[in-house]
Amino acid sequence: MNDMAILHLSDLHIDTSGTTYSRLLKKLLEDIKNEMKYVRDNSVVVVVTGDILHQGPQIVQTDKAFNHALDFFKDLYEAIKNKVKYIFIVPGNHDKYRTKENQFLIPAYRTMEMEYNDNEKSKKESKFDNNFYSSFWRFHLEAYRNEKGSGYIELTQQIYKIFGMSDADVASKSYINDTFGVDVVEIFNKKYCFVKYGMELYR
Repeated sequence: MNDMAILHLSDLHIDTSGTTYSRLLKKLLEDIKNEMKYVRDNSVVVVVTGDILHQGPQIVQTDKAFNHALDFFKDLYEAIKNKVKYIFIVPGNHDKYRTKENQFLIPAYRTMEMEYNDNEKSKKESKFDNNFYSSFWRFHLEAYRNEKGSGYIELTQQIYKIFGMSDADVASKSYINDTFGVDVVEIFNKKYCFVKYGMELYR
């Protein structure tokens, strides 16, 4: 058996229809459970790469989808809890609700990028890191939070807790609350680095 296995989930598109998540996702859980028979305990990293939710509605309109998604990840954890070591979640374009303010993010970034030519890459990177982040990132996060957005950040906070992360860790991890970052997982004395970077900002 391998030291580490990755369970990659993407485009779940959980919506408000029905009383729970879809039959297709229930079948997916059955298949995952069957495959876990061939995997070592404490060796699985779950990687969710976008679009847990469908169509990026505001949280006030997607309460039901929020709960369906939590039910899915609770059942997923029960199916693999002896196997899973960690989970990482990256947002997709369907996980956000585009506010009016958020619409300015892409042209704002592109304008900043054009201010520097290829011979001044270090300056361009500094411009993005400092000015863009401090001026515009709050609008990016609004699209994912409960107050104005889809509630995606609050949803993923709950999912991380389902998979065993403490409240303190959830509150302190920038890759959970800022939607990007880096973390290192150690599995059987080997370290693996995961870089979390969603391209949804540019879409």
